Amino acid sequence: MYPERRARRLLAAYPRTIPIVIFILIAAITALSIYSIERSERESDLAKLREQAQVVASALERRGAVMSSYLRAGAALFGTMEEVNPQVFDRFVGNLRADTSGGSSDGVGWAPLLRRDEIDA
Repeated sequence: MYPERRARRLLAAYPRTIPIVIFILIAAITALSIYSIERSERESDLAKLREQAQVVASALERRGAVMSSYLRAGAALFGTMEEVNPQVFDRFVGNLRADTSGGSSDGVGWAPLLRRDEIDA
């Protein structure tokens, strides 16, 4: 038996075969296309997220370096003085806070010394 005759007999016996096969092929192509599009969008979102994380990490690193240089400069300045009173320290901190172009010095300030028994539990 020839393959052409066999195919024709199958098509004659099952006339809905061709539309079903076409539908299954189109559905498979559509599913593959959707998967590909979703994957590329996910990769794009991940790349954007990595870029934003890198920008934030760089900004934090820069800010840390600025604060470290402020603290080293303050340590060098106060190391040359015999006595550091609150007024001198407040003036130093005020000058740090006046320079807002390069970063922030919010964490530098005067804090009273407390002993363990003075802290409320």
